[in-house]
Amino acid sequence: MELRLTAARQRTSVNALIRGKLGIRKKVTSKAEFWKKLDSFAKHLAQKYPHTDLSAKLIETRYEQ
Repeated sequence: MELRLTAARQRTSVNALIRGKLGIRKKVTSKAEFWKKLDSFAKHLAQKYPHTDLSAKLIETRYEQ
């Protein structure tokens, strides 16, 4: 009953109200934050595997299948 009253106050349907409460909201990151994280990850990998060409390894694993 409470959902019906809330939906009436907001002038929406009960289904729309429930979808709004249950909907998954993704965390949006900015481009700058994304590139900053990607750069830090790349630096970490470069330190961990100093003499490895990751592009060559990716191509190699792609054609192994």
